[in-house]
Amino acid sequence: MTTSTSSPTLSEREKDVISLLSLGLDSQAIADRLFISKNTVDTHRRNIKAKLGLTGKKNALALYAIRHSNIDNK
Repeated sequence: MTTSTSSPTLSEREKDVISLLSLGLDSQAIADRLFISKNTVDTHRRNIKAKLGLTGKKNALALYAIRHSNIDNK
């Protein structure tokens, strides 16, 4: 897994998604909590991965979320 050195700007919804990922929720559970479609969650996940420069394993985004669970979610 690689990460970008710059500080990416995540949207409020992307912060919501990554915060819920850090709790171990899957895309469908996140969609249910946020009242959006699973496809929208998957799009947010792809956008977050791109912004954070995450590559490699399928669970790289979840690992990032857990390691950086102090993401400001205001």
